[in-house]
Amino acid sequence: MNSDVITIVRDPRHVLGKHFKINNDGGIDKNAAVSISFGYAEMRHVPDLEHLQALLKEVSEDPHAAIINSGFHGIEVGEKFVILSEKEFGKRLKLVGRKAQQGVHSVTVDGVTHKAIGRFKENVYPSSYQILDRDVDEHTPHVFASLGYEDWVAKIDLLLPDFSSCDRLRAHSTSARVLRDGDSVGAGNGHTWIKVKDPSDVERVRVALMVKAAELGLTWAKPKYSKAHPGEIVARSLTTILDPSVWTPGRLVFVGKPVADEGLIVAEQEFDFSPGILDYSIDTAALDLPTSERVREITKRAGVEMSVSGEGRTFGFSMNDLALDMELETKDYGTVSVAEALALMQDKEALRCQSPFRESSSWAAKLFRGENGDHRLYDHGTSTTHWMDGSQDFDAILPFTPEEEEQQAWIRDRNTARLSGSRGANAGALALGPASLASIDSDPVASLKKNLVELSTNENPFDIVPHYVDMWIPHDEVTLLAGHGGGGKSYVALSISVHVALGLPFGTLATTQTNVLFFSGEDGARVLRQRLARICRALKIDPQRLEGKLHLLDASDIDPALHREQRVTIDGRQQIYTQTPLLDALAGLVKNLDVGLVVVDNASDTY
Repeated sequence: MNSDVITIVRDPRHVLGKHFKINNDGGIDKNAAVSISFGYAEMRHVPDLEHLQALLKEVSEDPHAAIINSGFHGIEVGEKFVILSEKEFGKRLKLVGRKAQQGVHSVTVDGVTHKAIGRFKENVYPSSYQILDRDVDEHTPHVFASLGYEDWVAKIDLLLPDFSSCDRLRAHSTSARVLRDGDSVGAGNGHTWIKVKDPSDVERVRVALMVKAAELGLTWAKPKYSKAHPGEIVARSLTTILDPSVWTPGRLVFVGKPVADEGLIVAEQEFDFSPGILDYSIDTAALDLPTSERVREITKRAGVEMSVSGEGRTFGFSMNDLALDMELETKDYGTVSVAEALALMQDKEALRCQSPFRESSSWAAKLFRGENGDHRLYDHGTSTTHWMDGSQDFDAILPFTPEEEEQQAWIRDRNTARLSGSRGANAGALALGPASLASIDSDPVASLKKNLVELSTNENPFDIVPHYVDMWIPHDEVTLLAGHGGGGKSYVALSISVHVALGLPFGTLATTQTNVLFFSGEDGARVLRQRLARICRALKIDPQRLEGKLHLLDASDIDPALHREQRVTIDGRQQIYTQTPLLDALAGLVKNLDVGLVVVDNASDTY
């Protein structure tokens, strides 16, 4: 199964995507057709981002077209087929129910027989090409709405390791293409496409992205408003600087030409390709999904408690965010509150509805009546169960497996060791000698005078200063590599380390071979090994050549501080203690390994 595919779908009768118009108040109304009942489709082979750009350009000129970044089981690349909704399956083929509609069927349209398939999770597999969808609206906090693209990339790099270092294709969102008086109505919005190494991992990543965003404080509660009572907030959903729901296999992605009414114009789609530093695709395995216990802690702090369940590569959310006054658009009763829907259900076990937590017209959600008030709504489109707020006992739903219990015990022991180690470091700090202390001299002028530079000396000022990297890194000096977050400093530093360890020229700059120690206070062993493997592959060198010459030290699971200021009194004099015991240990390791160059990543974690 080749995952380098994108499916193009066209609805011959209806516009797919978004319709923009100026309302009576002078604002912009945006309506979207977020589903499709009948469409002609074709699965295309897309070997790289250059071909993806050509495909997106084609679709961007057609208001009746959209894409699905998934393939379909039982469909060949280049084969024309038909996508049907559940309702159309019942109408055209007399097939009722999801189970009967799964798989590939045949349908005759205008005398021509086509393969027919539903856009169901069981029928699709994820594409290698995934989208980072940035959607800025009036509810986006200013601190995130005001981010420029490069600053946004730096934030995403915190969520998805190595995002800034892989190939990226940037395109306008549909709203960003709509102009009013020359200005975009969706300024700040956009799509960034990447290629992932393991498409089967996207469901896990979809969940992990939201959890990581909540952990880093990159989420906010977005209000949802009543349709019956405009302006009345009936719910809030956890939102972040990207839309992780587009990583759901089988989801429609609206990249066709938007429809704009009078007073608005639609600009051509534009693209910007950013080549990766060392690799064209991204390894999503570097994004860890925390244990269930940790997920609950993180998301509860963010305002909406979640739990994660799943096996293999299939994951789902559970969230405590369903409320009785929340409005539901139901198939049988129109728009009613959850409380009204439960009353109308009577003896029904479930009620089909639209998901109230996202834009949807696919009827992919069901409201279930539970005993003792533990009602729930399941959104099949995002594999998310929304429980009645305050009614759900997560521990009852997802008891820890023995493996999870063992992992939790290990985490607790590690945290206890960290805490005791930190206390021990502070307690032992006072025993360090004068080399660790900076005196506050009673005569600061005299103290400063000692550092005046002698103008007469026997030293030749034009002697060549030895460098490990010519013009960049001199011997016996501290060199700071600076740049914006997510700009690739860690990659560059590790690449320099490899070149110096082997005595290879770094670009056009000569190097002096020496043993190198790379101290990582930020990235763990797995990320370090992955990056080193990519660098070696790019340089066409065997990693075994680095044995004994390059040493990678993973300090991400300990307190990596090498300097920490604290004032102490010794012999009646106030002094500043700065050096931690870890620095002393590092100095001993450098001597033991005969290291000439030490790279510390990064300054903010260690100093």
